[in-house]
Amino acid sequence: LTSKVPNLVLKSVHFYVKIIYVLIASVHFLRWLPYSLCFQIVREMTRDIKQLDIAKRNLTSSITTLHHLHILLTGVDSLAQWVDQRDYASIARQLPAILNVLQLFDDFQEVEQMAKITNRLSKLKQSLTVQLATDMKAVFQAGQLSERVTDMCRVAAALEGSVKSNFCRWFIDQQLSEYTVLYAENEEGAWLDKIEERYKWYVRKLTDFERTGLSKVFPPDWDMGRLMTKEFCNVTRDVLYRMMTRRRPDLDFRLLGHAIQHTRMFESLLIKRFPSKPDFNFDKAIWSVFDSFLDVFISAQEKTLNQFLEDCANKIRSVPSRECSTHAVPFSSSADMFLLLKKVITECSKLSSEPDALLKDVVGVVRVCLRNYAHGCLTAFLPTAHGQQTGSSTANLFNLIREDTTQSFLGAALFIYLCGKGRGTTSKNSRQILNSNKLSSRHFKLKNDQR
Repeated sequence: LTSKVPNLVLKSVHFYVKIIYVLIASVHFLRWLPYSLCFQIVREMTRDIKQLDIAKRNLTSSITTLHHLHILLTGVDSLAQWVDQRDYASIARQLPAILNVLQLFDDFQEVEQMAKITNRLSKLKQSLTVQLATDMKAVFQAGQLSERVTDMCRVAAALEGSVKSNFCRWFIDQQLSEYTVLYAENEEGAWLDKIEERYKWYVRKLTDFERTGLSKVFPPDWDMGRLMTKEFCNVTRDVLYRMMTRRRPDLDFRLLGHAIQHTRMFESLLIKRFPSKPDFNFDKAIWSVFDSFLDVFISAQEKTLNQFLEDCANKIRSVPSRECSTHAVPFSSSADMFLLLKKVITECSKLSSEPDALLKDVVGVVRVCLRNYAHGCLTAFLPTAHGQQTGSSTANLFNLIREDTTQSFLGAALFIYLCGKGRGTTSKNSRQILNSNKLSSRHFKLKNDQR
């Protein structure tokens, strides 16, 4: 193929050189010829010039193709020698160029000679892939890190297929092999009470990976540290999920809060070390696994609030019966209750990676708590001097805590706080606050029979 192309190009050059000489000679005779004949000759000359331009383009294309073919042939021959010699530095320099040139001949694959070259190169790539994978694993296992390893990585990146991804998977598995053994789900040290130990282990591993220069062996675009950290997060999330599912009865609120706190601290460290990229973000990479188990938090808060309400009811029952008063006296327990509810909501926002989802369950707990507080504490504190008055006040109080109106719910809480003791007369300050909150006056109208 290479011997035929130069002969064709040379014959084309000689032919069009003769045409140029003929055109030049014809110009000298134009002034002695008639106008009509001159016009015909000029038109024929123009046609010949167009053919000459086409020939020039074809000649340029032929020379370029010949040059590419020469690069491909010599490159394939050299590549075969470098593979036998394991000269990965030369392979890394020339393999990308050889593969790029081969793409220029995609339209010539039906030519027998080009098909042979393509098949030979494919066999060399297959042989190189197997050899490279074996050599890279042997070098990393022996710890013989040098520029040769960097050349191997460049060759792996140039080769098509899954050479690079397979090696990255193997390398990361090697780095995390100790972790998967030490913190397997059946190990006692892997439980949530020692979750900070697994994070400390990886921080040390990542520090050694960068301090020893191992991270510099890989090309920067591989971002091996990020890939290894991503795999660590995936493995940790899967292990924690299986472990918490298996040992769900052992979970409690404080243990879950301890694990979430250390997980958030670890993720904040990763976010600083590896800024966010479109393909992966370490924000909530592990934290989200705990969301499926936050019913433990809801149950614990329900238990705490029920105990609080029971204590409040016992204190109120233990004091002497109160008589009606013209002065509003706030309940000390009401302030304690709202502080406790505030604490519950605050902890809710810290525990869940999706606070809005958990807040729906917390709202139900708060609603039940306020209703039970009204039933168990406020009605027990109402004076018993006037039975009809008390019954009317109790009915009004229950209207204030209807579930379907959040605004009346909040107004009831405010009214209870201001007028916890006196049920005979609504004070001036109470009316002002209720009016400022635009609460319906019919919900708060009390009889003034005791004035």
